[in-house]
Amino acid sequence: PVLRTLQLPNNRISGSIPQKIGSLTSLRHLLLSNNLIHGKIPKSIKDITPNFDTIEIDLNRISCKIPLNVLKWPKLIPEPKSPKKADVNILLGNLLQCPYS
Repeated sequence: PVLRTLQLPNNRISGSIPQKIGSLTSLRHLLLSNNLIHGKIPKSIKDITPNFDTIEIDLNRISCKIPLNVLKWPKLIPEPKSPKKADVNILLGNLLQCPYS
């Protein structure tokens, strides 16, 4: 079996997003909104971002550096001939006071 959706919003989950998230190469939907997640977005997430359709990690306590590769996710930038764009909600409600890395 493969994990395509990790949907855990509104669960008061605390801690940080583990580095091993990069090994979930079949993951298409990451829904972790409105929890108590803190720390930084792991750089290993770049290994799975081309597959994402939905990323929601808003309303958490992410407060450290955001990897530059997060800003370069292919689906963040709509292509002129492609209506497909990932639903990405990362920054809303997070305490981001660190520069991009």
